[in-house]
Amino acid sequence: MIAFIFLLLPAVILALQDTTCPEHWPTPETRFGRESCSCETVRGTGLRIKCSWLATWPVSTSSNTQELLLDGTRANTTIQSYRLGQFAPDLRVYSCCDCGITSIEQLAFLGLHHIKTIRLRENSIRTIKKHAFLGLKNLDELSLERSEIFTIESQAFYGLFNVGVFDLTGNTLYDIQINAFENVTLINQLVFNQIKTERLKSYSLKGLKHIGLISFTHSEIRKLEEYSFFGVENITTINFHSSKLRDILPYAFVGLGKVGSIKMKSTSISTLTCEALEGLDCVKSVDWTLSPFRCDCNIQWMIELTANISLDIIKGMKCASPYQFRNRNPFELERNELGCLDEERFMGCARLDTRYPRVKALERYIDEIRRPNSSATYDTFSFGLLFLTALLYFIH
Repeated sequence: MIAFIFLLLPAVILALQDTTCPEHWPTPETRFGRESCSCETVRGTGLRIKCSWLATWPVSTSSNTQELLLDGTRANTTIQSYRLGQFAPDLRVYSCCDCGITSIEQLAFLGLHHIKTIRLRENSIRTIKKHAFLGLKNLDELSLERSEIFTIESQAFYGLFNVGVFDLTGNTLYDIQINAFENVTLINQLVFNQIKTERLKSYSLKGLKHIGLISFTHSEIRKLEEYSFFGVENITTINFHSSKLRDILPYAFVGLGKVGSIKMKSTSISTLTCEALEGLDCVKSVDWTLSPFRCDCNIQWMIELTANISLDIIKGMKCASPYQFRNRNPFELERNELGCLDEERFMGCARLDTRYPRVKALERYIDEIRRPNSSATYDTFSFGLLFLTALLYFIH
């Protein structure tokens, strides 16, 4: 075994060896107790440059620079348009965590056709601007955790494709503009854990498609506004586990496409309107375990519409109060147990039916009407022509 290790040792030394940094980079030295920059050539990945202290960016770098590890440096507080693409076009890894970055301009990473990893954790990026991450076709990891992001502009992440981990954990995110995630597809994990915004606004996530996991665990979100998930399609899991969610407004899920499961476990939801379940007809299951439902007259509609509700979207739903109903499924209560006399207040719930994908069927019909040369278009045209002929007849 020892002989085998000695045989491998020369190969390891050749694969990772200290080298002189390219011209313009500070040479390794001690300043204020910290080393400036060190460089090494890694077999198969080119030049790796790691800096812990950097006063200014160099004018240029070696053409084979593939990793820039600048965590903790404060040389560049703005990532300018095209700058990195011109500076190191063959870059694979860019890490600048805790760098004091305050701004990412439009097209900031354009030209980095081979980049796999971007880590920008623990900065002070107030706004992600439109098209800031455009052109990143091979990106596998985008880390923006705890970077004080308040605003994500429309199309800020436009075109992100096939990313493994897209992490926005711990940001404020008060303003996610419509279409911020337009054309963002094939993301394995999209992470909003511990975000500080208290509401998910209408159309905030529109454009997300083919996402493995969207996670809001331990977030401060208290309210889902109407159409919060409109335009979100083909999601494996949406997870609100242990978030502070307590209100789901009517139609919050309308426009939500095919979803495997929604996890509402250990949230603060205590009541639901029937309209809050609209749009869940394309969802396979919803888990409400340990959410503290209050079973009073506000949930009478659950008793009236038990036959219309798919059992898969009420998994784990139990009454937490009042005491006499504790641990019972609200859909299994009898009408006379609640003692509610006002039946008219729930008349609008009669059309709710989560067993069949009615919303998607309607969308397909609308698409059919819009499609040229379709039979629906022809029928609509024929009816319009007949109406116009009759109108002209009566005028004359």
